[in-house]
Amino acid sequence: MPEVEILTSPWARRLGELAGTARESVQVCSPFVNRRGVDVLLTATPATADIRLLSRFSAAHFAGGFSETGAFRAVLARGGHVRNCQRLHAKVYLFDARCAVVTSGNLTGGGLRANYEYGVLLRAPELVATVDRDFRRLWDDEATGHIDAEVLAEIDALVRRAPRVRYVEAPASVEAEEQGEAELVLDGAEAVIRDTLTGWKRSVFQALTELPGTEFALGDVYGYASRFAREYPDNENIEAKIRQQLQMLRDNGLVMFLGGGRYRKLWR
Repeated sequence: MPEVEILTSPWARRLGELAGTARESVQVCSPFVNRRGVDVLLTATPATADIRLLSRFSAAHFAGGFSETGAFRAVLARGGHVRNCQRLHAKVYLFDARCAVVTSGNLTGGGLRANYEYGVLLRAPELVATVDRDFRRLWDDEATGHIDAEVLAEIDALVRRAPRVRYVEAPASVEAEEQGEAELVLDGAEAVIRDTLTGWKRSVFQALTELPGTEFALGDVYGYASRFAREYPDNENIEAKIRQQLQMLRDNGLVMFLGGGRYRKLWR
């Protein structure tokens, strides 16, 4: 078999064939994921293979139908694992770290069948090892969040009440320029988000709504520590709790971590 092979659309059948050969692991990077795509993968993957799915969680993506919480729920039900890498744009599929597909196609019905996608199937051991190493680095990165059924339920509750989305131009900042794309954000959803959240998460979100602009720093949120201390007098580590809640808001797809202690709001 060739060490490098071109893959073009539709490639759903080929994905199924490759997944069917896996015995130990299937690892996938895909920013957008829906049930039609996941069903191809799950139907073909043997029960012995561990499934790891790395995606990009934004509440606006779910509200706009670009991704479906049911797809991730199906992976979890299968015993697989899901994580959130918010700056993810790569589409990569690895099978037993033996062969890898690098492609433009998301794990969606469109990405596997309808859209014109283009990619390569790699079998060269040194290339596959590099792809596998890079996947694991992203999977284990401290900015990568763990997604479970509770997170998916919270996203569903929010999206049911805030269905509208729109594209907005990225703010004029170094981080936005490096990212190079407009963000898809929830439009006019601030009140709905606040009403959906509870406890600490709601308190931190309320503080974020009071910060000007679309980007903020961790230190800006620390500025509300005295308010949180009055609201939660039994908590003796306010700053750690703030960091935890920002991570949870990130995995709900409501803020994006830009690095260096900076974040972007994903609502307007």
